[in-house]
Amino acid sequence: MTSISLRPKPGQGPKDAAKAQSARLRKAITSTAYKIASEVQQRGRVDIAQAGRFGPNWIFGLRAFKQRKEPGTRRTVVTVKHNIPFAEIFEEGGVVKGRPLLWIPISTEKDAVGTRARKFNLRLFRITSKKGTPLLITPKGKPKYFGVRSVTEPKLFHIRQIADDEARQAGEYFHSYLDE
Repeated sequence: MTSISLRPKPGQGPKDAAKAQSARLRKAITSTAYKIASEVQQRGRVDIAQAGRFGPNWIFGLRAFKQRKEPGTRRTVVTVKHNIPFAEIFEEGGVVKGRPLLWIPISTEKDAVGTRARKFNLRLFRITSKKGTPLLITPKGKPKYFGVRSVTEPKLFHIRQIADDEARQAGEYFHSYLDE
């Protein structure tokens, strides 16, 4: 009886092939995650810009990035965040309530627009107009802000929808990077 021994050449065994395939898969997964993060960030910023009345801090405050969920895990996660903590109200819509009032700048008063009432450069005094509207005025009697109990913000951003669209494209992205 005869026996035949089969040995792969160094670097050509099943373990070596599995390592090469594993590295190829990791690279495709990582590239897919970066692609999704890039697309969500780019499309999300366009969405914020198209919503109107949002400046560069709002547009460029949106960030999407690839990260590992926990140290030691192989799970790759794309995280989407905004630098402005209350940006989510424009994603879902809702009511913003004052404590007791929200002070809204009068749009024709350029020095008040974009400045919180408490940080306005002059001392302000509270009065009530003849119609019953609370106002903050300067010492010269010029109204700068009006008070409301609450403001209803409509849904203006569609970041979650964009992220869901990109997540549905993940398979196509993955296969395109796997075929490289």
